[in-house]
Amino acid sequence: MHTVQKINYTRLFWIFNVSGWILYVASELFLNFDEVRQFPRILYYFGSFIYAFLLTLLMRRILQKYLSKSRQLKNTLLLVFLVSISATTIWYITDKLFYFFIPYPGKPDYSFLQYMDYMFGGTRYFKSLIFWTIPLFIWSILYVAIKTWFELVIEKEKREKAFLLAQQAQLKMLRYQLNPHFLFNSLSSIQALIYENQRMGDKMLTELSEFLRYTLSHVNKTYVPFKEELEAIQRYLTIEKIRFEEKLEYDIHCSPEAGNYEVLSFLIQPLIENAIKHGIKTSEIPLKIRINGKVVNNTLLIGISNTGQWVHNKNEGTGIANLRERLENAYQNRHSFQTFENDGWVIVQLEIEHKENHIQQ
Repeated sequence: MHTVQKINYTRLFWIFNVSGWILYVASELFLNFDEVRQFPRILYYFGSFIYAFLLTLLMRRILQKYLSKSRQLKNTLLLVFLVSISATTIWYITDKLFYFFIPYPGKPDYSFLQYMDYMFGGTRYFKSLIFWTIPLFIWSILYVAIKTWFELVIEKEKREKAFLLAQQAQLKMLRYQLNPHFLFNSLSSIQALIYENQRMGDKMLTELSEFLRYTLSHVNKTYVPFKEELEAIQRYLTIEKIRFEEKLEYDIHCSPEAGNYEVLSFLIQPLIENAIKHGIKTSEIPLKIRINGKVVNNTLLIGISNTGQWVHNKNEGTGIANLRERLENAYQNRHSFQTFENDGWVIVQLEIEHKENHIQQ
């Protein structure tokens, strides 16, 4: 599917402009056919509107040049009015001169001065000018409206592209920051289990492989269903459970609706890493970790808690800081991120308001 940025604007302008004037001329000929069925007068009609068409090309140049200097509505409307009235004046005067010199049967016999006095004398000229201004004024309004709409869409696409690139860069950074101690300890545990408990060693190796596969397969995915995120977390915790054995317990509860909710890739991974890293040092044994996910009033509620104490660092962990920035970029005012302690538990609460395309049906 082509984006707006890939559209050939020059070609699109020509298509709209030519088609619009052809329809306008056709409607004028149809409504006034009894008056213009003589060939010279038909020729006059076509010549007049071809000239008007050429004037719109000049109007386009002027509008392009001066529209970018001011985005204020009153200035834009003033510019549109001045350009339209100026082009109409040129069109009207040229048209009437052309009409005087074109011969056709039954044409009144009057001198040039009589004709000029008739066409431009009294209030006739100003009344005619108001009527003739309508098509060019409408043309100018449509041109400015369509041009502005395309520019807004392009700006939106650029912002979205910049956002996706930033999210992917942050995601890659987060992936590169995968705790090397986790990988080293996991491999060391697998090596030990090969000799002590081959079944558990094989299970741990499988879980580690699948977890690493997830990190690689989602390299270009900004959003994923929350259930996929939890599957990766499940593997991560299974590995840690094999390592720590009875020192670690975890529990995961997620409603089907919450599981289908699309979230940022690796949304809660840093939180789980922190829970184990600091919880294992500050919690009574066993360290308990709970993960909950549900949707209430179109808002995804994620709760992550672990026994122990919150470790206050002067420099917040890179993973948490990265997460806060990603949340702000992706959800802006539609999310909240809170951390607190309660009765021996460290609790993280994350809320993300529903937005279209963030829930898979």
